[in-house]
Amino acid sequence: KPNTMYQESGPVIETPLSLPDDIKQRLNLESRSRGRIWRIVPEGPRPTRKPALRKVPTADHVIRYRVTDFREEVMKITAGKGVDVVYDAVGKDTIAGSIRSLKKRGLCINYGGASGLVESVNPLELGEAGSVFFTRPHLADYLQTAEELGSRAADLFAAHAVGRLQVAIDREFPLEQAAEAHRYIESGETKGKLLLRI
Repeated sequence: KPNTMYQESGPVIETPLSLPDDIKQRLNLESRSRGRIWRIVPEGPRPTRKPALRKVPTADHVIRYRVTDFREEVMKITAGKGVDVVYDAVGKDTIAGSIRSLKKRGLCINYGGASGLVESVNPLELGEAGSVFFTRPHLADYLQTAEELGSRAADLFAAHAVGRLQVAIDREFPLEQAAEAHRYIESGETKGKLLLRI
């Protein structure tokens, strides 16, 4: 019996690329361990940025969602079927496309609001998109007991032990340049995690 909403998912979209590594790696672990074939990661560089896309170790397809209609691309990749699950951290700017990228009875999970919070979702739109489901979870609700916390931690440590977790490090900043590191994050130009050197 699955104990999380993503354990039974097939092809998924994550948006944006800069998901927290613990979430991204857990999703990848769950998808791969259940024989899933591919995952789509919309990538969000600014339109003025160089068009060359970086390699994303945990993705099979990368879509530049700020310069491309990602819903249209998803439908091309899935032969018009859509994906089982969308993990949307962008929020206001992408939620409509995320919902429309789902297959019938698919699941859209919104867990962030980088472009602004999702203030409302029309139930009729969910029906028109294929009787899809929408949720806005809180981590605390999935860590209700010591057993749940232990189970999730065990999965992550097991993946680490066999070398299945990959973390992309963009760059390091000395601690005294923490303000510059924050400005870099806010620019939307990051290509992985930032480290502060102490």
